[in-house]
Amino acid sequence: MTPWHLGPLAPFDIESTGINTRSDRILTGYVATVTSRAEGRQVRPGAQVIIDPGVPIPAEASRVHGLTDDFVKAKGSVPEVGVYSIAKALADALKARIPVVGFNLAYDFSLLYWECLRHGVPTVAEQLGYPPAAPVGPIIDAYVLDKHVDQFRRGSRKLDDDPEKGPGVASHYGVKLTRAHAADADAMAAAQIAVIIADRHPDIPTDPVALHQVQKLWRFDQQSGLERHLRKRNPEVRVDTCWPLCTNPDHPN
Repeated sequence: MTPWHLGPLAPFDIESTGINTRSDRILTGYVATVTSRAEGRQVRPGAQVIIDPGVPIPAEASRVHGLTDDFVKAKGSVPEVGVYSIAKALADALKARIPVVGFNLAYDFSLLYWECLRHGVPTVAEQLGYPPAAPVGPIIDAYVLDKHVDQFRRGSRKLDDDPEKGPGVASHYGVKLTRAHAADADAMAAAQIAVIIADRHPDIPTDPVALHQVQKLWRFDQQSGLERHLRKRNPEVRVDTCWPLCTNPDHPN
């Protein structure tokens, strides 16, 4: 079997109105297929969508990604069309046994799941022939990988550089990210980071299914550690440990 980081990959990212996966809305989404290293890493877009969510975009979100109400109203599709396109592109990649790769994908997959339910669109799992909330994969999360291989590194764990905490994960691995918070740029940067980590750390499973499963454990440990840290200041804090998808409305968001 070809190691996953040498084979084709499906970079994925979403930009949205905010950070609440159950109530915020998708504004842009990107899914592509990148051919294997042997084939020269050619990029084949699967979905690149702009969505008019039908709700105002908070000013704070616009400052992050630059998307405005006027822009999405002029360029965007209705949510049902855009959300369906993203879910279908992901399902098509997984049907072809191509791992989906991104950064902090617990956010993207959870937001997409709740958007599918909101707009009556088949979820990724349903498009694969499973119940709506069934787990799908393999999924590879550069955020989880980075925190696993370099647990105690100080500084920013954001994909892009942070004015207070310093260089982000892309800079740390030498990946150029000139359009941070553009869905296509973030998705491609995340895929490059994941491949670099796999190249540098031969102990990372090369079977994508095995890696998917072990990431669940790594994410649980990482989030549990974060919860313990935050509870030093607030004993009531709860941190969600689900990965790569949270479908339980009672879990912390």
